[in-house]
Amino acid sequence: MAALASHDAALQKVLTSVVGAYFDAMTAQATLKARTQAVELATGTWHTTQSEAQLQDTEQQILMEVVKAHADAQSSFENL
Repeated sequence: MAALASHDAALQKVLTSVVGAYFDAMTAQATLKARTQAVELATGTWHTTQSEAQLQDTEQQILMEVVKAHADAQSSFENL
């Protein structure tokens, strides 16, 4: 009887260890997935920010060209 109890205790210990390792692996996998998604989101945000900055630079250039063209036109008009 003592041998059977000892055997049961050993099996319970192994099962506890296996179940713990399984949940540790599942937790690690979920953590990896969450971190991967966070990196993808951050990368997307960075690309969007870069695109917006480039558009703002382009808009600023166009505005400067319009202001210059207006000044040139006004100057030409005043010289008539």
